[in-house]
Amino acid sequence: MKEKYRKFWWFTVLPFLIPFISDLKDEWICPKLKWIIIIGTIAIDFYFSFITLKKEEDAQKELFVQKAVRYAYSYAHELMEYKRDTLSHDLEFGKVDLKNNILPYDIHMRIIDICRQFKNAISSITQINSEYVTCTLIYRYSSYPGASDEDTLWRWAGGRDPLDKLDLNEFVKEPDTSYYHIINRMTNFVYIPRKDEICRSATKMYHLGNRDKMYNDKGSAFSIKIAFGNNTSPLVEGILTVSTYGKYFTEEMDLHDADNVFQRMLLDEIFPYYKKLLETEFGMLYLRHTYKEKTDKE
Repeated sequence: MKEKYRKFWWFTVLPFLIPFISDLKDEWICPKLKWIIIIGTIAIDFYFSFITLKKEEDAQKELFVQKAVRYAYSYAHELMEYKRDTLSHDLEFGKVDLKNNILPYDIHMRIIDICRQFKNAISSITQINSEYVTCTLIYRYSSYPGASDEDTLWRWAGGRDPLDKLDLNEFVKEPDTSYYHIINRMTNFVYIPRKDEICRSATKMYHLGNRDKMYNDKGSAFSIKIAFGNNTSPLVEGILTVSTYGKYFTEEMDLHDADNVFQRMLLDEIFPYYKKLLETEFGMLYLRHTYKEKTDKE
C-alpha cells in the first residue's frame, strides 16, 4: 500500500504542482527562486520516478525467473513421477527381468523423455509452440580400459536430426558447428540468440540446416556439454542442443537485456534440473554398456 502512495505522489501530485508554481506572481516569490524550485522539483520527480520504474523492472524480471523455474521444476518432477510409476507397474506385472537386462527400464527411452520434457519447459518459458522447438542429444563413451574405437564414436541419444544425410562423426568435425567448439574445449556451452545474425559473423558456431532455411534462418539455439565420470576422468560425454525455428528465444520477453537474462537463467536455474537427470542416466548407460561387454566376452 505504501508503494501505491509513493507512486501517486511522484507520478501524479508532484507533476501536477509544477504548473501552479510557475504561475505564482513575482511579488509573492523571487523569479530566480521560483525557477530553482521548479527545476529542483522536476529533477527530484525524475530521479524518484526512475528509481520506481527500475524497481518495477527488477520485480518483473524476478517474477519471470520464478515462473520459469516453476515450469522447469514441474516438468522435471513429472519425469521422476513417471519413472517411479513405470517401475512400480513393471514390478507388479513381472516385467522386470534383471537376468536379461541389468536395468529395469529402457535407458534410451528414459533419455528421450528427459529431452522431450526439457524441450517442453523451454517451449513454456519462451511461449514458442513446441512444434517449433527441437531438443537433440548426442553422446559417446570416453576412453576407458577395454574400450574399442566404436565405443568412442558419437551417436544419437534423442531427437535425432537427419543433418542433410551427413554422418554425425563427420559433422562434429565441421568448424561452423557448436559441436566442434564444445568437443575441442573452446567452450562448455554455446548460446546463439539469433541464428541469422551469428551465422553472418566471422566466427560461425552454428550450422544452418534445411529446416532453418524454411524459416529464413530465424531462430535461436543453445548447446551445452554434459558428462558422467569418476574422480579422474569422464566416462560418458554428451552435448544437448535446443533450437527454435521462426522465433527467437526472447521474442516474447519484455525484459531489459532479455538475451543475457535468459542465458543466465538457462545455465543457473533451468538446465541444472535436467543436467542431473541426464548425468544419472549416462551413469546407468555406462553401467549397462560395460556389463553387456563383459557378458558378451564370457
